[in-house]
Amino acid sequence: MDRLSDQRIAIVMLAAGEGRRMGTGSAPGAKLLLPLGDGRPIVAHAVGNALALGPTELVVVVRPDTPEIATAATLGLRFGSSPPGQSPIRYVTNPRHEEGMATSLAAGISALGDDIEATLVMLADMPRVDTGVVARLVSAYGRERKPITIPLYGSAVGPPTLFARSLFPDLLRLEGEVGGRQLLSIYPDLTCQVPFSENERPGDVDTAEDYEKMRET
Repeated sequence: MDRLSDQRIAIVMLAAGEGRRMGTGSAPGAKLLLPLGDGRPIVAHAVGNALALGPTELVVVVRPDTPEIATAATLGLRFGSSPPGQSPIRYVTNPRHEEGMATSLAAGISALGDDIEATLVMLADMPRVDTGVVARLVSAYGRERKPITIPLYGSAVGPPTLFARSLFPDLLRLEGEVGGRQLLSIYPDLTCQVPFSENERPGDVDTAEDYEKMRET
């Protein structure tokens, strides 16, 4: 696929979650530091995967009390490229992370440059989003020009989601844990659902069982 930067598309990656479903006793964000098969942490794989898409910029939203997440994420830089003297990735903190995912999304959106035409919202606990999924999303966005372009895996939507700049003000006003998907019911006519099979849904790491499965692949 072409680089996302060809269409001035940025990536906002959300990495400020609590990770409660990993089990009691887990430190906030600890699951993102867990190693996969090559020894690198989950968040590094997610960042490397995102940079390989060639975004105009990558904004990673982290908690203010987990600086180790940003440190671990830089291990993904070896898989991306940027002009000399420039970093392809920026980190922003979300002091309101306890209020839900929507506040992290707002923090990421507010950090984007004025020249960004759209953003792809990705999750740090979903480290292996297939390039083909993103390519079909971007193709549908270019063809349909819908401000919301989202995968439909079988009968249910899921990440990543592409939002055009025209909806950035709406994203900044959202609250709660659902995130940008709240806008699907508000603007159904502005939404393009791109069909995929359920088997194409990227794996995420929400539970200890998810982690063990992903570590073995």
